[in-house]
Order: sequence, then C-alpha cells, then structure tokens
Amino acid sequence: MRSLGVEDPDKKGFKIPTDAFDQPVYMKSTKGLKIPIKKVRIQVPKNNAIPLPGRNKTAVEPGGNHHVVLYHFKDSKGRLKQGGEICTLFEAVRRKKNRELVIQRNLESGKEFFMSLAINEMVLLNIKEGEVDWENPDYSRIQKNLYRVQKISNQIVLRHHLLAILKDDDGKELGVEQPTHSSFKGIKVRIDRIGRIFKAHD
Repeated sequence: MRSLGVEDPDKKGFKIPTDAFDQPVYMKSTKGLKIPIKKVRIQVPKNNAIPLPGRNKTAVEPGGNHHVVLYHFKDSKGRLKQGGEICTLFEAVRRKKNRELVIQRNLESGKEFFMSLAINEMVLLNIKEGEVDWENPDYSRIQKNLYRVQKISNQIVLRHHLLAILKDDDGKELGVEQPTHSSFKGIKVRIDRIGRIFKAHD
C-alpha cells in the first residue's frame, strides 16, 4: 500500500481509501515475476494460542472457558484452603474426543475436588446447606439466593436469576456477585423442567 502512495497504514485512525484497489496490486516472486494479489491473511498476535502438533506454524485459540473445577487443599501450615482450575473449551473437546472425563475429579495429590461450575449452571449464595429442606424447599425464600453462572475466568461472575437487565440507568451492574476461586461459597443446584430445585451432586 505504501508503494501505491497510500499514507502510512500504521498511523492511528488510518482508513483504506475506497479507490485503493482500483488498479491490480502485485507482489514479486523469488523469480522476479509479478503475481497479482487477490487475497491476504491478517496476522493477529495472540498470547494464548495452542500450537497444533505436526503442523508447522499452525495454532488455534483455546476458545472460551468450559468450566472451572473447585477443590480444597492444605497449605504449608496445614490450613484448609480453596482453589480452582479452569478447563478451556479446547481442552474439554480434546478430552471428549479421547474418551476422557470432561470434568476430572481425580486431581493431583493434595487437591480434593468438591465442585465444578459451568456457564448457565445454578448456585445458591448466602445460605447454608442445613438451612434448606431439600425434601420440601421453601421456594419463596431460596429464590432470593438463586444465581446463574454467567462467566468463568479468574473470577466467577454470578447474576441473580430474576434479572432481565444487566445495568441500571447509571450504568451500575445489577444483581452481580464476583467471587474468586478461593472465595466462592455457594451450593450448586439443579432445576428440573417444572422448576423444582434439587441439590446437585458432583
């Protein structure tokens, strides 16, 4: 483009002129031939790309996060702590393809699995398990504590299940809790087709 007299394309705010390609654009081959350019590939730097084995210079993005596994462990002083490991969508597909468990509960030594969370799964917050009568739940009470998993990263973004809007008129987030892997305190539940709530057993 510079050879065509187009201003520096690296300049901020640059826009390709509408007549930039009215005339054919050529590139020179190693033999000095003029080869018309009909299409180009754009290289976008990525920090998390996964190289594909056996394919030179070929990589894929891992996609979004499929789920997070939460576990308990003891620190060097014997205190019980909590952590989490994220499984990307790419890794989940690889496990499925290889007939492995997508949600792996047998973690490395010292880590004890207790829950997995994926987008759109439901949890109860700010309520203790012993406060819920699982045989006959008080729905009018626990619906106030029912949240949906909206996003998974280093934080678990949870949004109240009754909210239809994300922000108020001032741009403030509504009904959102964002615990980290280590601070999440909740009860994973499942809801059947007629709206009954049961404790999920991971």
